[in-house]
Amino acid sequence: LGDVIKAIFSAIIGIADLTLIPFQICSTPMYILPFMYFVKNEKLKKTMVSYLSYIGLTAAVAYFVNPTAMLKPDYIFLSFYSVLYHVIMVGITSFVFVSYDASKKENLKFYPYSFLIFIGFSLIAITCNFIAHSVNENTVINFFYLHPSSPATFPIIDTLIKPHVPFVVYYLIFLVCYFGISFIPYVLFFVIELVRKKVQKVN
Repeated sequence: LGDVIKAIFSAIIGIADLTLIPFQICSTPMYILPFMYFVKNEKLKKTMVSYLSYIGLTAAVAYFVNPTAMLKPDYIFLSFYSVLYHVIMVGITSFVFVSYDASKKENLKFYPYSFLIFIGFSLIAITCNFIAHSVNENTVINFFYLHPSSPATFPIIDTLIKPHVPFVVYYLIFLVCYFGISFIPYVLFFVIELVRKKVQKVN
């Protein structure tokens, strides 16, 4: 609903383009969430939970690592919508992480499988980017920011690696890095749990 309102607003003010298609890393959880509650297969459901708990949460939190990103739009409504969306996404994915005990060993083993979903999404994004750029080299489409001509978005690898290696090599390095970075929620909740237990012992 929020993206529909955003699209209508953008069309009214005359800045509507294909970038309104909600297909970035932090947008993928909303494609997972509707199906998760209808899936009967327990393993597939836990794989989706892992995706939301690790990849989805990491992407949502990463938005706030660079606060200037929320100030780039020319209209306050678009900035407000972007901030609100990511705040909600952090809340939802954090809730999923805690309520489904995503940090437990028996659930953590599903994370590698969930990363296959991420690889699938990223390949779709890359395919769309290359098709769009082959049709129009000035296209505004830039899903997942995974294209040779994309501006530097991912710290370190975009500035130190991307300009010096073939795109395929860069993409593989990107996957390895994102696989590791997505464990950050596990570390954070692990620390929080340790602090909680120590506080309980003190009390």
